[in-house]
Amino acid sequence: MTPTQSTPSNGSHERINLNIRKIVLAGILGGILAGGSPMALAAEPEAPLDVFAFPSIQHMVLIEGGGYFPILNNMGNDLYAVFRTGGGHLGRGGALVITHSLPDTARWSPRITVVDGPEDDRNPAVGFGKNNRIIVGYHEQGSYTPEGKYQPSLNKALCKVTLSDDLGNTWSTPQPLGIAGLETCSPYGRIISLPDGTLLMNVYGPYTDTVPGMEAVDKNQGDYAYLVRSTDNGQTWKDPSLILAAHNETALLRLSDGRLLAVSRGSTNQQRLDYTLSLDEGRTWSEPLRLTGPSQHPADLIPLSNGWILMLFGDRSGSEHTIKGIISRDHALSWDVDHTLILSRPVKGDFGYPSGVLLPNGTLAYMYYWAGPAKDAYDYSQARGYVIQFKESDLIAAYEEWLGE
Repeated sequence: MTPTQSTPSNGSHERINLNIRKIVLAGILGGILAGGSPMALAAEPEAPLDVFAFPSIQHMVLIEGGGYFPILNNMGNDLYAVFRTGGGHLGRGGALVITHSLPDTARWSPRITVVDGPEDDRNPAVGFGKNNRIIVGYHEQGSYTPEGKYQPSLNKALCKVTLSDDLGNTWSTPQPLGIAGLETCSPYGRIISLPDGTLLMNVYGPYTDTVPGMEAVDKNQGDYAYLVRSTDNGQTWKDPSLILAAHNETALLRLSDGRLLAVSRGSTNQQRLDYTLSLDEGRTWSEPLRLTGPSQHPADLIPLSNGWILMLFGDRSGSEHTIKGIISRDHALSWDVDHTLILSRPVKGDFGYPSGVLLPNGTLAYMYYWAGPAKDAYDYSQARGYVIQFKESDLIAAYEEWLGE
């Protein structure tokens, strides 16, 4: 997403690979917050499970010439996708659009503009609130020279929010996030709801002492992943808390027992994914545990109907890049990284940012982008946004057979 002025990773950080069978949280529930330590069981990973062998697999190009940083949600069995058009990974012409699937067909609705201002509109976070309101947080990036080149030292950016009460057909005038110290942050991922209707959104950006507890945090850890809250259906945002220092793009999921799970991209640790849990709705978090290796990010989290959790992520660690997945079968207490899913065809270049949902009809769907053979970060002429769908039952059956169960 938007480049940030993070501390670069270096060789002093311990490398980790996926030759870890399970990463286990010691101290179920409360123990992790009381100082429990992680354990790792070493094992050789098995050959990945390729979902393209599933009989129900469907693979389509949703958009050509765009599709960056997609966020997928659903209303019933209808998919709603918000993504970037009008620019590449960078570019002042960037805009956000929304489209939704049409029932019982392979077609999608015409794209409707969510926001297209004079600056670079990018990096959406999207969720549904009460009364089917759609909330979109986004990053208005204005740090471009008159020639259109991104220049982060200009420090001209705003975090904004816009709303739709008619399923994306019209949108409110964007408003600033309105939280002191977080004005220039970028949102990320899916906005989630608590049982009382409170909305939670991840934003990330520089250090600020306006967030409670930050006086105890080192000021030089690159990006900081924050959680912000809305109690009025996305109209206003307040009450920030820190998820993790030295992290940025963070996927959120409320588990069935009320815990919050966060999987966050490190900004100083070779761009890997770490995860953490909260027992108090995001006020405090356990110490992060390593989940992937370098250049394997960012994440999305999909709860499956049998209680499993599927984590999607982009693997950019090799010469060819793929969307991969790993599963937790014990409510995020452990992750079986010995059994990796292959969720896309391999490509080269700028790619990733998977976002997915499980529909009531049992279809599992996710979207990601590929920039194609772009000449630079501003070139979106050959970019594509892909949507893949298959039956959840195919995944569960194949996975259980793979495990010998």
